Amino acid sequence: GPDDIDRKIKPIKESRSAGSGDALLDSAADAVVASGEKLMAVWAPLDPYFRGKGFMEDNWAKAEENNAALSAAFEGMISDIDKLGKELDRVQDQKRQERLAKYKAEGDMLMFNTLTAMDLAKKLVNGVEATNNLKNKEAVAKVDDIAKQMEVTLADLNKALADEKAKTGKDPHYNFKSISDKLTTVIGSWRTLKTSPTSAGYRNLVGYYNDAVGYMNRGFDR
Repeated sequence: GPDDIDRKIKPIKESRSAGSGDALLDSAADAVVASGEKLMAVWAPLDPYFRGKGFMEDNWAKAEENNAALSAAFEGMISDIDKLGKELDRVQDQKRQERLAKYKAEGDMLMFNTLTAMDLAKKLVNGVEATNNLKNKEAVAKVDDIAKQMEVTLADLNKALADEKAKTGKDPHYNFKSISDKLTTVIGSWRTLKTSPTSAGYRNLVGYYNDAVGYMNRGFDR
């Protein structure tokens, strides 16, 4: 319902009030808020009609009358969300590269390999979507290459985990191992999906990636 849209754009408004320091990102956020409010303005008056199934009484007359405006508002917001996603990716990639350079300079291979593996996993998930249900063989080959790179990086991560334990005498924070395990499962899910493509298999792959993102966001208490 329109209330869902309101809840979704509220945190964008709150974050936007502080500003990101990036003009293109701020502009994209503003566009999502504006298109969300435009959608609510069209949708909210129609919500009782749809919930009350008024279309059963007027044979969809009111729905058809407002269809063009409602569809345009939905499509406009979806388009703006996509643009915001691209700007977020750009800024996050820039920040990630800065952090990677810092971790490498400091010799922190745990964080370096973890962040590198997460970056590759994001590319893998996006790459799977670009395969067009595995019909695009070139895109499938690219995902295979990413999966192989991930395996190398995860091997480096597991070595860094062992090195850290040997140096300190205790296991590093468990989130490192949890991320490694989840991302290894992402690779396995991709290979399963190629053999037996199903929507459930794709959802599982994305779910394992999201689990890894959750562990990453919880941090490492370092």
